[in-house]
Amino acid sequence: AQLRRPAKWDEMRGVSNPHQAGFLPGELGSLTPRLVPRAPTSPKAVRKLRHHSEVPSKEVLPLAALPLWVGTATCEEVPVKSIKAVVPEDLHQHEDVSLIDEAEADASFCSAHERFVEAAENLEQAISIRQQLLGDDHEEFLRSIESYVASCNNWSVQCLARGSFTAALELLKKAEAMTEADNVPNYQRRVVLRAVTFNNLCCYYRSRGKQNAALQFAERCLKIEQHYKDGDNLASISARTYLN
Repeated sequence: AQLRRPAKWDEMRGVSNPHQAGFLPGELGSLTPRLVPRAPTSPKAVRKLRHHSEVPSKEVLPLAALPLWVGTATCEEVPVKSIKAVVPEDLHQHEDVSLIDEAEADASFCSAHERFVEAAENLEQAISIRQQLLGDDHEEFLRSIESYVASCNNWSVQCLARGSFTAALELLKKAEAMTEADNVPNYQRRVVLRAVTFNNLCCYYRSRGKQNAALQFAERCLKIEQHYKDGDNLASISARTYLN
């Protein structure tokens, strides 16, 4: 026999059609609940998520309130010619050439073993001797600075990811100093690399829970991008900075 609900039950709910009451007729006339999704109305019903890069806090934000966090930016590596491929052959045995070769080899070794701060210090020594040997305007001297700043940023991102905060900050400060217009020649990608460095400093301070400092570096990055908005490679950086 087909089961029926009392008519009074529908009248009490003000529903004349059983489909409107949240039920559909099932097999053998039985009544099957119809599931209707509803928006959560209580804090307990709100799904709670946190981004993996956020600083732990007692406060847990609901999904709708979570910020969109893009995070750090890496740089494209800049190849640098061996000093012996740059200078004349009769200078290959020069003391400065040997010192540059040794310092750059040590930097590669330290980088391979994730001793990034030591690697940066060896590159600084090589850059200093390159400057004396080649001069301020030599293409390979300028490229060595670009390579150094890009490497410092990439290494700092790796340090930040594994929680080596002291090393990450030291590398970013080195990159910031090497992108100062008053300290070094105005090499081709100085502005782009300075913007990337500021963006990564923003990420560093955010990971340390220092939100005001993070915001200041994001704003400094935006100022650079707005001033050099027609520069190469700044469009994609600007989008990342705005989101951060």
